[in-house]
Amino acid sequence: IRCAGTVYADGLPIYQFDDFGLRAAEATARAPQPEEITRPRPVSALLDSFDVQGDVGHGVLHLDERVHPWLDDHRPTVTAPAMPMAFAAEIAAEAALLLRPGSNIAGIPVIEAERWIHTGDGPIDVLITAVGEADTVAVTLAVHIENRRFPKLSGPRVHMKAVVQLGDYAAAEAPMGVEVSESVDVRDYYDGGWTFHGPTLQGMT
Repeated sequence: IRCAGTVYADGLPIYQFDDFGLRAAEATARAPQPEEITRPRPVSALLDSFDVQGDVGHGVLHLDERVHPWLDDHRPTVTAPAMPMAFAAEIAAEAALLLRPGSNIAGIPVIEAERWIHTGDGPIDVLITAVGEADTVAVTLAVHIENRRFPKLSGPRVHMKAVVQLGDYAAAEAPMGVEVSESVDVRDYYDGGWTFHGPTLQGMT
């Protein structure tokens, strides 16, 4: 199938596709069966739960490769599946909208990772905290760390944080030109060890 089109978000064009193609491919992994996954009904697109009290919201996302199989194709340390920063940005944006319903995401001026959120030791709960002040929402993503030697030191440890700006969309700027000094074949790029992304994230040309 060959096509062209534009994707809009709230009336604003955000992606344009020219000569875009789709093809059927054989599945590389068996999808988990419903009875194999015990996951609470999500409150939104990503988060499993989110509770708002005034200007503060607390949420949980159960990160599990059976529910999020694409994690296996993002291994920045080459060993453990880890949450991509783009997914952390989606979580921060969703938490901000749950805290401030009806708002627009005008931007995410800050997003930082202090350490990877990974499932190398099995599924984990990502603890999300969102704190709002006017049109700004600060979001942290934490993981509970157990300290068996010093139990009092056990508790949530922030792994990633973001600042989400709410408001009206700014006018789009003219697209920047891109100069390419040399071309690299896509297959050579992935097979040459230039990236740690697995097959699911290799759909680019």
